[in-house]
Amino acid sequence: MQTLAQFREQQNEAYANFRRLAEETRRTGLRPDPYFGKYTGFYVNLSHSPEVAERAAAFSHGLSEIIPCTKYDAENVHTTLASSAALAEGFRVDPESDEHRAMLENLSLAAREAVHALGEGQVQINFNRYLHTDVAAIAAGEPNEAFVGLVWTVVGTAKHRGVQLKPAWGAQMTLARFTGSVP
Repeated sequence: MQTLAQFREQQNEAYANFRRLAEETRRTGLRPDPYFGKYTGFYVNLSHSPEVAERAAAFSHGLSEIIPCTKYDAENVHTTLASSAALAEGFRVDPESDEHRAMLENLSLAAREAVHALGEGQVQINFNRYLHTDVAAIAAGEPNEAFVGLVWTVVGTAKHRGVQLKPAWGAQMTLARFTGSVP
């Protein structure tokens, strides 16, 4: 389990990489995200308040009007808490698969247990800037200790149920994945 300081250090390294890639993008332009839709798996996501989700969706929709990219509606805006440890190319959830139904049930129970274990802790993320790389745009956030606790509690409760999850690298919202090139 990470402390808030350790989580922020990891996140700040990722944000620094976003800024470095944004500088390169000024020379090279935007390009389609080569991984979008190819590597999928199971995710445990945090939904946001309607106010936050609607603002993020408005930004995403506005961006899609000027550059080729995916757009996120308010109901799809989220922050990933954890993902399946092994993401696979071309993977799709099969509702007829006993294995997939069991995985979804275990993840659902793990998420509920984690929220229950959090108790009175109030998860907060201060989304304070937009960042982009050559393939995606995000709202960068600064989480509180309760967020980090929730991430690691989800990972721990899932592990207890036999599901290996990879914790989120940061408290961010993806707002767009670029689908075309822009010089």
